[in-house]
Amino acid sequence: MYSIYLQSAVVARQAIDSVIITATGTDLLDQWTNQLYAVASNLTPKFRVLKHYETHHEKDEYELDPENSVLVVSRNLLRNMLRSLTRPTRKHLLLIHDEVHGLGSPANIEELEGLSEDIAYRLGLSATPEREYDEEGTAFIERNVGLVIYRFSLEDAIRRGILCEFDYYSVEYELSDEDRQRIKNVYSLRAARQTEGRPMSQEEFWTALARVHKISRTKLPYFKELLDQHPEILERCLVFVEDRQYGEEVINIIHHYRYDFHTYYAEDDRQKLVDFVNGEISCLITCHRISQGIDIQSLRSVVLFSSARSKLETIQRMGRCLRKDPANPSKRAVVVDFIRVQDEDTEKLNADQIRKEWLTSLSKICQKVT
Repeated sequence: MYSIYLQSAVVARQAIDSVIITATGTDLLDQWTNQLYAVASNLTPKFRVLKHYETHHEKDEYELDPENSVLVVSRNLLRNMLRSLTRPTRKHLLLIHDEVHGLGSPANIEELEGLSEDIAYRLGLSATPEREYDEEGTAFIERNVGLVIYRFSLEDAIRRGILCEFDYYSVEYELSDEDRQRIKNVYSLRAARQTEGRPMSQEEFWTALARVHKISRTKLPYFKELLDQHPEILERCLVFVEDRQYGEEVINIIHHYRYDFHTYYAEDDRQKLVDFVNGEISCLITCHRISQGIDIQSLRSVVLFSSARSKLETIQRMGRCLRKDPANPSKRAVVVDFIRVQDEDTEKLNADQIRKEWLTSLSKICQKVT
């Protein structure tokens, strides 16, 4: 919403007469569109809101008359949109990239390099603007959008009462013999690929190892134990799993505590998200579909069966439940995280233990009373 107010300010100064907002995912694009309608109609002059994503195809209408228009466009359709912009349009255009860290993917680097040149105003929004372990992607964002000009940390947001305080449940688990065999298989595969002359990249190798941890079934009984003590965790809750198969095993546990749950995977009906927002469903089991951007103020808990090594994904996911809820001023969020036990033969903390230290520290932050 802050970017919408910024848009209003630069329109009032007559610095721009056209806006393009781009993001990934129909849910997030719809959220932008719905929030823009009221704002655009109150601008002077009034702006119209056009959409170019999913079943909406209003790019041509924007190109014919971009003045006093806001176009909300999917990032995967952005290339042709930027290529079609005339020089006069670029001189008075504000381009907003939501969840800008996603802009630095290899595919976007290839498709979008240099296409933002001469655009008067470029703004990137993200809780995690830098791409961890990806210097090339971060550099691309800096070239095509710009450097970070303002930071507002999670810590500051909680202290200022912009995000709510939260309780952190770190659930430790050990790998099973089956998990350890899968890890050995990953190492064997890497050796075989090396012998064949087609070695695994470091990214492939670490992704394969991480998947073993993400789908470890030893987490499941600990989850049940936690719910026995705190069944309220499933009220207004998102459960993040690695894949549908693992999600089915999680569902087998959840159904003992609640009936009002559903999955929300890529192939599931968007109506399920609407039902969740409206309170008709209390718990959603999902993978990556709603990790970023979506504003569900009543969401109270997130359960992280699957967590990435980088902070980016964790911040995005837990950020869903830290948002303030006007209907519940005393809201306190809950984050449940599964942590692999520390190896006895090494002093260096594993990635899970590092995340545990960070989130434990974050959970101790209290809002400052003014």
